[in-house]
Amino acid sequence: MKLLLQSIIFITRTEGVNFLCLKTFKKIFVPVHFLLFWTVTFLTKLYMQFAASTRPEGPNWYYIILSSASAIYISPISLLSTAITVTYLSCFVLSIIKLYLWGTVPNLGNITPSRDHNGWEEGMTTLLLTTITAMTDMNENARMAVLIIISFVVLSSLLQSMLEISEPAILSLNSNQTNNRIHHLKVLLLCAFLFCFPLYVTYVLAQIFPVNFWIAVVLSTSLLISARVLDLVIVHCLFWWDSCQREPWEYLDEVVYFCRSVTKILEFIIAISVVVVGLWEAMYKQTNLVNSSILILHCYFNVWQRINEGLRSFLRRREANRVVNSLRFADAAEIVKCNDLCSICFLEMSEKKSLLVVITQCNHLFHRLCIKKWMSIQNRCPLCTSTISATEVPPPVPPDALLPPPPPPPPPHP
Repeated sequence: MKLLLQSIIFITRTEGVNFLCLKTFKKIFVPVHFLLFWTVTFLTKLYMQFAASTRPEGPNWYYIILSSASAIYISPISLLSTAITVTYLSCFVLSIIKLYLWGTVPNLGNITPSRDHNGWEEGMTTLLLTTITAMTDMNENARMAVLIIISFVVLSSLLQSMLEISEPAILSLNSNQTNNRIHHLKVLLLCAFLFCFPLYVTYVLAQIFPVNFWIAVVLSTSLLISARVLDLVIVHCLFWWDSCQREPWEYLDEVVYFCRSVTKILEFIIAISVVVVGLWEAMYKQTNLVNSSILILHCYFNVWQRINEGLRSFLRRREANRVVNSLRFADAAEIVKCNDLCSICFLEMSEKKSLLVVITQCNHLFHRLCIKKWMSIQNRCPLCTSTISATEVPPPVPPDALLPPPPPPPPPHP
């Protein structure tokens, strides 16, 4: 004991109190121990429920599993162990998705996702919802009903993570210029699962519970996933078709933008429907502070932010089209004199593609399609970072200016 106290004092003096607390937390909080605790408790409850089942037609496995899982929520330790178990299960499922895409998409390890998906989001969602709903203070039937709703929420979050992992990998498949149909078939099968399974979850949840605000949030998440998957499949097929052509399709970017816009409109309509359900429940039914807070957050992030993002994207794209349409096309002599690659797509600018090459005010040449995509993001030149603005079109020359000037008047007679 004396040696332990001396070690604590020494670490506190040398490393500080924060290091000592962090070291102690790492020694005590071992996630595998919580996973083992939840597994043993669940198997024990499952065995007890199965032994107590006296139905002549056989045990109802759905009820036994659900009852055994809900019987675990009796203490804060059980809530934490459940969240860690959900984290491990989600990480396992996401790892399977990555392994499935690994042999399909070349250089998958070089693709950087928008965020790291390791299952902690689903685990934290489980811990937050079970704490807010106070499941430890409920009776068995109410606990089972809340557990079903939380399970669907976590499942929707897991499907969202699966889609965020798959989307950049699927879109990068066309950039590698692979024509292996097996790879595209595997991608389409994954998209079919991500499209059909959320719809099935929506159907099952609508059959079990009446529609309220919480159910509407879960249903909207599932429908948004299906809408995004459908948009992903259409864009993937468009890129795949364009990669098989000899020349790039000029209006591909416009068609992709139209598909994305339709998806964003559908997402906005679904978000508005959730707001309508929340307002109706707040006016005609008894609501609480948690539902009101979630409704306010939903209005800000899923409605107001979508409106601002869509309006900014539309204005940027309209300004990019106006600026690019005002740029002058480079002639064959200027292209030969430049003798360089397009600094955006790194493809050659030859005389055959002179109609596709434009020149900016800073005398830099780019493909018209490339600079249009670049201008949709920022209005600075990729080479010299100077601002690219619309070129002023000179006023039309009057017909009288094309005629020869009139002769000077004769000198006056003396």
